[in-house]
Amino acid sequence: MEVQELIEGLCRKVGIPGELFEDGTLPFEIDGREVAIHAIAEVNSAVLIGSLGEPGPGSRVELYRKMLLEEHLLEKTLGASFSIDPQTGSFVLSRTLSCEGLTVDEFIAAAEQFITQLQHWAEVIRDYAPSPKDRTEDLNAAEYGAMRV
Repeated sequence: MEVQELIEGLCRKVGIPGELFEDGTLPFEIDGREVAIHAIAEVNSAVLIGSLGEPGPGSRVELYRKMLLEEHLLEKTLGASFSIDPQTGSFVLSRTLSCEGLTVDEFIAAAEQFITQLQHWAEVIRDYAPSPKDRTEDLNAAEYGAMRV
């Protein structure tokens, strides 16, 4: 099926109101989280995009490391990848789906799987708190009269 047909089928079956914007995007909200499906008709693909929010203040070194390790070979993100929205600074999860040969039900299952991953990672980011070890990386050693070795 074509990407637009799959998105229309998802909207009908799941009850998401609306239709694609001129740029091929369908934004909607699930459990208070912004999600969008972007159709790329030229390659018959859909990009699922969701906002993950931002962690609290402090160093994010451990969080970045966890995210990158779990994204390695896309094992723990089930094909999705992380980025940072340059306009908002918010973490974003996205997944590109080739729509070639997909049925509406398969497309819905992939979208539901993405939503599950989105909710999981939003909780990880929301609940993230730097460990004391991680926080020391933010300190300016010279300010305290110490030298870092």
